[in-house]
Amino acid sequence: MAGYNENSNHFERSARQDRLDWQSDALCAQTNPELFVLDKGEKPTEAKKICGKCDVGLQCLHEALKTNERKGIMGGMTVSERDKINKTNPKDIETKYFAVRAINRRLK
Repeated sequence: MAGYNENSNHFERSARQDRLDWQSDALCAQTNPELFVLDKGEKPTEAKKICGKCDVGLQCLHEALKTNERKGIMGGMTVSERDKINKTNPKDIETKYFAVRAINRRLK
């Protein structure tokens, strides 16, 4: 069982860690984290370029939506973009993610 720990009070922490294991594979973990937290009016272009090449972007987006992350670029999207996608049918999230990822890959 994923996240199982004999000491039952550690089960939630262990399950959360299992859920976040993808983060070590994220390209943002290998770059300047300040690129992903923007000041007001700052363009997210550099962060989105990195996200467009990342293999774990979909997991990142799901985590941002699940936790209602209110800062920075996650899953290749800004907070306002995530707010829009969060209002859609959950079945459409993957389709929209891959559309955004394709756009991010073409950023110059």
